[in-house]
Amino acid sequence: MMSEIYTSLAGLVCFSPLIGALIAGFFAKRIGAFGAQFMTILCVAIAFASALVLFNYMYIEETRVFNYSLYTWIAMPGITFEVGFWLDRLSVGMMLVVTAVSLLVHIYSMGYMKGDPGIQRFFAYVSFFTFAMLMLVGGNNLLQVFFGWEGVGVASYLLIGFWFHKDSAANGAFKAFVVNRVGDFGFLLAMGLFVTYVGSLNFSDIFHRIPDLAAVSLGGMPLIDWICMLLFIGAMGKSAQMPLHIWLPESMEGPTPISALIHAATMVTAGVYLLVRLSPLFEFSPMIRSWILVIGATGGLILGMIAIVNHDIKRVVAYSTLSQLGYMMAAVGASAYGLAMFHLITHAFFKALLFLAAGAVIVAAHHEQDMRKFGGLIHSIPLVGVVFAIGSMSLMAVPLFSGFYSKDAIIAAIGATSLPGAHYAYYCLLMGVMVTSIYSVRAFYLTFLGQPRSNIHIHELSNTIKWPLIILAIPSMGLGYVLAPMAGNLHWFGEAIFYTHQSVTDLAGINGHLNHPGSMAMDAINSAPFILMLLSSFATYWIYRYSWAEKISKIFAPIQCLLENKWYFDWLVEQLLVPFVWIFSRAFNRVGDQLLIDQLMVMGPAKLLESFSLRIKAHISGHLYHYAILMLLGTAVLISKVVMI
Repeated sequence: MMSEIYTSLAGLVCFSPLIGALIAGFFAKRIGAFGAQFMTILCVAIAFASALVLFNYMYIEETRVFNYSLYTWIAMPGITFEVGFWLDRLSVGMMLVVTAVSLLVHIYSMGYMKGDPGIQRFFAYVSFFTFAMLMLVGGNNLLQVFFGWEGVGVASYLLIGFWFHKDSAANGAFKAFVVNRVGDFGFLLAMGLFVTYVGSLNFSDIFHRIPDLAAVSLGGMPLIDWICMLLFIGAMGKSAQMPLHIWLPESMEGPTPISALIHAATMVTAGVYLLVRLSPLFEFSPMIRSWILVIGATGGLILGMIAIVNHDIKRVVAYSTLSQLGYMMAAVGASAYGLAMFHLITHAFFKALLFLAAGAVIVAAHHEQDMRKFGGLIHSIPLVGVVFAIGSMSLMAVPLFSGFYSKDAIIAAIGATSLPGAHYAYYCLLMGVMVTSIYSVRAFYLTFLGQPRSNIHIHELSNTIKWPLIILAIPSMGLGYVLAPMAGNLHWFGEAIFYTHQSVTDLAGINGHLNHPGSMAMDAINSAPFILMLLSSFATYWIYRYSWAEKISKIFAPIQCLLENKWYFDWLVEQLLVPFVWIFSRAFNRVGDQLLIDQLMVMGPAKLLESFSLRIKAHISGHLYHYAILMLLGTAVLISKVVMI
């Protein structure tokens, strides 16, 4: 009975958004803009309600894992690929977050996209994206996960380039698509190794064969290290880790609701979710976890620094996302998988709030995004200013706000781990606290405080924009306090997350602290992250309050140049990598495609036959006596052969 309930609810969660997308896409002209909005919102609301009921059932029944295959997708000798559900507290919790944020984004988009000629197409894309993300988090095998993985990639390409008449939007969509292909290639290679050495892509089979994978060596390195490395490369592309992060800031060319949905709560966190889902593998690969720890922490610091010199309000929030993804990845590297998911959930809400608040500013200011042209908007749109402040304080890890519990716990967990590179990662993320405070206070001051710096007329916002902001502000303030005791319980996720004995020992103190969120907030007043956050926040405020920013920028002009050029990552790609790939591709095209395939393999037999035919044709005159002579010669040859035999 319970299996039927789980299957039905999971089906409603995953497939309701697909139904809405198909209706809005194929019947757009018949149902109109309102019909497309109504159907997609209704279907996503059904998915959210079903995810809520499903989570409640799993919590009450204390179901550890529900693994069910709907049908066989592909059957081949020795291997079968299925479509099914892998339901536990990890996947169902992720479903709940995805559907909740998606529902609010759908409602917000009614006001933001009002009057856009492609509004039906927009809602169809968003609902399809939601479906693909739910298939990713709910799948019971890696092939289905990869289907959702590519589905969100296609949907993000369509949504980033939604305003395709703008060159910047088309280029941003193309860049996102190409960069993600690099990561996806690593994911595909990892799947190939699973098929070769496990004979299956099902999670249940993979988890049972982990001891065998750990015992195999490939090219002098343990096979499990190869698999974990390739999986992390896949996650680097989707979760925008260095150096595959360059696509995410360019994706801000899409509509703001998409920035909130894709780049706050769902697509960019898919890589983190994948690594947490496969925690039993990564626990047996300390070398790759150390690599993840260092790369994540480095990105958490230096990518956030770019936001300090950026003037586009959406890009500031985008670089903030890159920084926070670094915190999540560093937590995975430190085996703090539960804390990585904790920060993923709190970040989903406060970052969605920041993106939607930034979008509200843009709409109110007639699609102006340069913060240097704002100022004093707290008087014109006070609600947006208040919710932006709430999101910023949660991002800055102000005690009692949601981001404080997850972010500070990650820093403490990394400080307690014994992995190589942990000390470096700890100080990177500690300095990242200062960086976060600087760009958050700067963005709030330039946008909402001080005097207006231009003649932009601010108009009233619709209720469909205001209400999602109000709703998102609630979990941005209090969700961390509620979830902290759950995150502090290493066994709350059940069998979904695996810890070695060493990991449990390293995390015991931090997780025990989370069980008392009130005292944790009080104790934080004397902690290094809080002091650094407070000092950098006040310093930034006074710098902009007394217009010292220009003087300071002149003093640190070389560093500012470095940050304005985004650490020259894009320059390196454009000037070094792209020409190399172009030369290699051109050579491969000429030698491999044109010479070997076209000239030799395809046209070679045809030309050989043509040459042979021409040689024969040269001896064919069409005269009867020539044919008679040839026949006589042939007969003479046959007779001579017979006589000799």
